[in-house]
Amino acid sequence: RPLAAHPDRAPALRAGAGAGGFALTLEAFRWAVSVVMTRQNRVPASPGADSAGTAAAGGVLALIPVWDMMNHEAVGAAVGTGFEEREQALVSHAVRGFKAGEQVYMFYGPRSNADLLLYSGFVPASADGSQDLNPHNALAMPLAVSTSDPAYREKAALLTRLGLLPYDAPTAVVNCEVRFDPVMSPEMLACLRVCALDAAALPALLLPTDEARARVDALMDPMAQMEPGLDRKAAKLLSLKCMLMERLYPTTLEEDGELLRDGGDSLSVNARHCVLLRVGEKRLLRHVVAALENFG
Repeated sequence: RPLAAHPDRAPALRAGAGAGGFALTLEAFRWAVSVVMTRQNRVPASPGADSAGTAAAGGVLALIPVWDMMNHEAVGAAVGTGFEEREQALVSHAVRGFKAGEQVYMFYGPRSNADLLLYSGFVPASADGSQDLNPHNALAMPLAVSTSDPAYREKAALLTRLGLLPYDAPTAVVNCEVRFDPVMSPEMLACLRVCALDAAALPALLLPTDEARARVDALMDPMAQMEPGLDRKAAKLLSLKCMLMERLYPTTLEEDGELLRDGGDSLSVNARHCVLLRVGEKRLLRHVVAALENFG
């Protein structure tokens, strides 16, 4: 596609191989794309600065030399960055003093390990995987009302009333995620409560009254008083989901630990990061199960 879009450049790129220069190969193209993808940042731009980029989301994608070489630190990063509108420049400020030769870190944002690996090429964890160094790690966990549930229609309608499901959704699936703290969002809690509700409780919640709407809104409140046993049932649903998800991995957490410890030298850099990624996800799933033991 790049050559098709710029046919005038194709002869020069192909000629580079014969002259001992750069040749456009699939491997070289993939490397170039990965370099740009892991270093691009969206910055604000004045109107007309870049019509394509500005129209995309109120800014332009830019490569920022030197600045983009700073490594990530999830906690304690000592550099803050902002965009100065008047100067039309990205400006970084140190929030503490630095010694000569000391590495300067910045915070890439509250990203999951999967996002950091995909877009920045690393997983923040100890070498043996025993410590996840990313307090913002998260794992996608879609929740669904079973189509075999006799109260499927009512529960789907309740999720729609909560704003968690579009009116025309073909199935009652809500995209959620688990984290270290809190382990679940208000939206996830509401979805679990809806899944755990007895069919007899649904008609009163679907009434077009202020009282019913207040009770529906309370489903998102972790401090709200629910019917006896509802939160315990919701916690069991999530615990079971976490345990089932861990079983889907081809290896156990213990086997991954042995692989990192005993076979670490034989792993490529990318393979090691992939193992660290799944180790972090399994540890997160176990953390959620443990945190739910006393919930409800």
